[in-house]
Formats: sequence, C-alpha cells, structure tokens
Amino acid sequence: MSDVPILAARTTIARRALCALAMVIALLPAHADPAPFKPLVRITAGWPGDQVNVYFANSQYNVVDCRLYWAAAEDKKADCDGKHHAVIDVPDLPPGPTGLRWEMEYGPPASPSPDGEHMGDEIPFTVNGVRAAADHVEAEPGDLVTVTFTPVGTGVGIGDCGIDEPVKAACPTETDVSQAQITVPGNALPGSSVALHWYAESGPRGFGHSTGGNIGVKIRPLPPAEFDVRGQADTLGPGQPFIATFRSLTPGVTITGCGLTLGDRSACGSSDVAVVMIPPDTPSGTRLTIPWDLTYSSTRPGEPTDPAPTATGELRLLVEAQTSELAVTVQPAEAYPGDEVVLSFAALRPGVSIVECLAFFPNDPGGICQKSPRRWFARTHVPPNAPPGPTLLRWGAASITAGGRPIADSGAFVFTVRARAGGDAPVGPPGNPPGDPVRQFTPPRDADPRPPTFVATSDPETAAPGTAVTVSVAPLTPGVTITGCTAGFRGVAGPGCSGAGGGAWTARPLVPTSAGPGDQPLDWHVTWSDTTGHAGREAGTIAYRVSEPGTRLQPAFRVQVTPPKAKPGEHVAVTQSALDDGVTITGCEAGFSVGASMASCRDTGQGWVADVTVPEKAPAGTGAVLWNVAYDRAGPGTADGFTRLEVMPTAGPSFWGKLAGFGGRITLGAVALVGFVAYRAVGSRVRERWKQRRARSAELPDDVDVRPLPDAGLFRTDLGAPTREPHPVIRLSPIGGSPRATLREEPP
Repeated sequence: MSDVPILAARTTIARRALCALAMVIALLPAHADPAPFKPLVRITAGWPGDQVNVYFANSQYNVVDCRLYWAAAEDKKADCDGKHHAVIDVPDLPPGPTGLRWEMEYGPPASPSPDGEHMGDEIPFTVNGVRAAADHVEAEPGDLVTVTFTPVGTGVGIGDCGIDEPVKAACPTETDVSQAQITVPGNALPGSSVALHWYAESGPRGFGHSTGGNIGVKIRPLPPAEFDVRGQADTLGPGQPFIATFRSLTPGVTITGCGLTLGDRSACGSSDVAVVMIPPDTPSGTRLTIPWDLTYSSTRPGEPTDPAPTATGELRLLVEAQTSELAVTVQPAEAYPGDEVVLSFAALRPGVSIVECLAFFPNDPGGICQKSPRRWFARTHVPPNAPPGPTLLRWGAASITAGGRPIADSGAFVFTVRARAGGDAPVGPPGNPPGDPVRQFTPPRDADPRPPTFVATSDPETAAPGTAVTVSVAPLTPGVTITGCTAGFRGVAGPGCSGAGGGAWTARPLVPTSAGPGDQPLDWHVTWSDTTGHAGREAGTIAYRVSEPGTRLQPAFRVQVTPPKAKPGEHVAVTQSALDDGVTITGCEAGFSVGASMASCRDTGQGWVADVTVPEKAPAGTGAVLWNVAYDRAGPGTADGFTRLEVMPTAGPSFWGKLAGFGGRITLGAVALVGFVAYRAVGSRVRERWKQRRARSAELPDDVDVRPLPDAGLFRTDLGAPTREPHPVIRLSPIGGSPRATLREEPP
C-alpha cells in the first residue's frame, strides 16, 4: 500500500481545521481587539433642560477631537474638554426613547499627527415627560373627544393635566387615569382642523416639570345632501302626466326650487311636486330618461350658500299603452289642510270586482278603502302642514276577474290645497286624527299563506252609537264557500253571521253606545272551504265611521263619464246622481279641466247629464272632469269634485298627409302671388267703376223696407249653476224679446 494517498488525506484535514479556527476568530472580534474608548454616563434618562455628563476613559491614545450630539436634534451638540469630558443639555424632544451619539478622532500615543482613527457610537437615552393622544383623529361638530395623558420614563408621575384650547377641560383628580374630554365646537368648519392645546405638570412626585403641545383633530367634510326624488309610477301610457315628488333626507337642508325636464322644463309648485306630460305620440315600449334638478338652502355649518348649492339626477320611465280598469271620483275638488277628501272607485270592465284600494297624500298614512252597497270609497285627509297650491293625491286599487285573475291599477291626481285663513279649524270629522289610522287586523300564524279573497260590505256608511250596522262578507275566489262568520266592533263580542252556500254571509252588530265620533275598527272573521277540500280562516277590519246623533255628513254623488275614454274634440256624457236618500239634485254642471268652460246639466229622469266636449288641445293621458252640484236636503247645499277621464291620443298626419299639406301651402302661396299681380293690373279700374256705381245709387232700392223696432226691454236672467268659491260661475240666459237692430247710414 502506497503512502501518497495517506499524506494527501492528512493535508486536507489540516486545511479544514485551520478554516474553522479562522471563522471562530472572525465571529469574536471584540476578544481580538478591545475598543480603545468606553463612554461613561451617569444618567440615561432626564427631563428637557437636564444636563448629561459623559466621560471617556483613555490612557493610551492621543485624542484629537471629541464631541456629543442628539440623534433627534443634531444641532444640539457639545465638544469634549481636555480631560475627555463633555456636558450636553437634554433638548425639548417628545417624551420617549432617543439616542445620544458621540464621535472620537484619535491616534497612537507616540504619534502627535492629527491624522488618526475615527470611531463613534450611540448611547440609549429616554426623555422624560408626558405624552398626550386623542381617541379621534377625525370628528364632527358636537362629537366627544377624549385625550389621554401617559407618563413616559421611570418614576414619572402626572400631577395636573387638561386642555385649555379651544375649550377648557381638566383631568379629574379622583381617578387613576389621566384623561380630559371636550366636545368639538358646533361652529367648527367641515374640512378644517381644530388644534387641541393640552398641558401637563409632571415629575417624580407629579410636579416640577410643565409640558404642553397641540393635537390636531380634523373636522370631517360635510356628507353630500341626500334627496328622495320619486316618480309616481315606473310605467305610464302615452300622453299621461308623470308626477314626481322631491323631498330632502338631510337634516338642515331645505329644497328651494326643483323641476323636471321632458322637452321643456316644468318647475315644482310650493309643495315640491313637478309634472311633465309624456308626449302622446311616444311609441309603446319606449324607455324615457327624465332629468331632474333642484336647488337647496342649508343650515349645516360650513355649507356653501353663494351660489345656492344644487343637485341633479335622472328618473327612468317605461312608456306602455295601458287600459284603464277603474273610474275614480274625488270629492271635493279642493280642500284646506286637515280637511277630509273622499275617493270613490268603480270598475269599468264587466266581471271585474274591486278587492281593495287606498288613497293618500304625500307624508300622510292615507286611508284604506271600504265597501258599501253603493260604492267602494276611501277617506283620507289633506296633511295639516300642506302648503297652499298643487299637491299629489295618489291612489291604488287591486281587482279580480270572474276567473280569479288579479288586476292592479294606480294613478295620481294633482290636487289643489286651499289657503286657510288664520284660526279656521279643519272641516274633517271628529275622532281619529289623520295621522292615527285604524290598525288592521293581523290573521293568526296558522292562517293559510295564500288565502282566498273576500269582500266585506257595511251598510250604512256611517251610523250613530246604538245603531245596527249590516256587515256582509262574500268570497270572490271561485270555488270557495264560507262555513262560518262573525262580525263586531273591536272590544265587543260580535254576533254570528247568517248565510249558506257560496253567497254572502251577513251579521248586524250594534255600534257601541260608548263609541265616540270618528273611525272605529269593525272586525270580521270567516271560516271557509273550497272544492278541493282545503279549509282555512280569514279576517279583516273595516274603519267604520261613527257619527254624532243628528248630524249629517256631506252627501255623496255618483259621477259617471260615458264613454270613459275619448279623443280631443269628442263629446262625453257626464251623469250625476245622488247616492244618499233624501238628497235631490236641483242643478249641476261639468267641464274638462284644461281650457274648457263648464256645461250645464239637464235632468233626464235617470240622472242629471252634462254634455262635455274634450278640448282640442287636451293632452293625451289621464284627465279630470270637474263637476259641481246644487242639491236640496232639508235645505239647499252644494258639492264639487272631479272624475277620472282617459284622453286618447290622436293619430298624427301620415307621410302623404304631411306632403299634401306642404304642397297645399306652396299652391296657396302661388295663387296669392298671381292674385296680387292681377290685382295691381285691374284693381284701379275696379275701384273707379265702384265709385261711379255708388254715386248713382244715392237712394235706397224699391225692394228695401225700413221699419222701426220696439225696445226689447230688460233681459230676464236665470241662475243656471250654483255659486261656489273661489271661482263663481253664473250663467245668464236671455228669455223673450227680440234682438235690437240698428241701421247705420254711411256716406257715399
């Protein structure tokens, strides 16, 4: 075996051992060459203004330069003296840890040359004091901000603290936590900053060192003002009015002006309601974008007021040709704030039954419909705070066909609120206020989730305490039969109903003698079954009007427009009849709401009928036929209202019609031009011959007989319509006598 491989192996092992030893020495340099200088510091914490003494131990090296400075304030520095000693003051730094740096230039003892070695290091140091912090970096006027004071440093205590700007607030002394609370001033401008100036007294025993500073709290910018701009429907037919209401949702923000733009801009009225008309020629299926705009004033701090702030947006509407299902009558036509308004509903299509309906003004709960043998009607009130002028009266109804198909119909009228003189009280009935509607009955939890439809009828519509009321309940869903029924005023046990089969079941509860005037809840309950064997229960509530004994309410009238739809220029018959017993109509009139006069009624025996012409310029859509009635019921009286009428759009001229009209205008112009030229050619001759003819005819012809006419006398007048405020309407009709003729002689 050769010795060469063994020698090579030993050499490799020795080399690796030397490398490992070198790495160990490199990792321990301090042990190889200790630092020539070691700073000696008596204190490592202090208050601003305290002096710090630093000594450098040196016995071997020649010190050329020596200095101290603060890491957080390099301009605060001190040089060493000849004994390698330096004194430096603690600067006014924020409380907390910092560093005291030192640097040294030195050389060997035997070498006086200034060129030597350089070294330096940092001594950890703590600045004693008090740190203040707020729990909010952003706030709004009126917010509560808490400032917490924390001592920094060993043995530091807080003796006194607080805030002195912008308001004063001291830390309570009876708690262990040093805190002060302030409320952000209400006049702080949004988007600005508020400086909270704080103070603190601290030291080893809580005193001896005063500290202060500022904490910046940013005032949040004002959030954008929010508005609720809402149209009365998402789908309307061509020619119908689109009504939008504007409402501010931000406290302190008041709408000062608003409007809609569809072609031309339509400004809002005093009740912040704007109306635009959908063009009658709008194709069905068109989606319209209707811009809206508004200006507003604000009492919020920091809100700009000059110029007036504005907001804009868009409403979207689908135009579809719709078929009207209901006739809706409103009585009266105008009302004061707080007054009651009654809406009557009637189905226009055979086999359609109204199930429920309602009516309401903006910001008012409105009224739920109820049924009497004569009509469906809803009572609502003009909001007590409604400003004078036009406002929105909305209604909605649900109907069902004989086959059980549901139908929904809704709409809105522009209703005029009259200005009430100071001190006048509302005319509405006593009892429940407008804002306190009768609570509806809630069916039990085990009721059928999709119950059949029932209709409840009460007769009469109003009664005094102690009077019997007939309540009839009938199913409208095919195949449903009532198996049991009760009806009675809430809080009083109601009598059972009588009836059989699929017809109506009837009960006659008494109005409680203790019931006060106004709307009282009249509850009804039924059990039912259908042809499939399914059974269940259903219930409802009628807001029954209790009247004072001996009082008479405003009589109700049925106003029917035939046909219910018409085009501009067409005639409709407006038939008016009294619904209350003992009421006799003595005269009436009706007219369209746009640009037409009122037409007098005539008594046909079946009702009083007025022939009304739809104005040629009436826009297509939902119109209103105004009517007023003079009646007698143990004395004269008047009533007024308006009834819904659908105005059908008229077809525009075709292409060939437009072309013919254009050509006709050209032809007419050409004829006029030819006539003008011909007149200039022969006009002078015609005028000359005419003068000669008049000169020869100074005397009257033989066939002219002149007779004096007697004086026709005074006209006798009849009052064809009652006078009503605020627009008196008096129709004068001449009777008898002949018209006066006057013959004037003109010189030749």
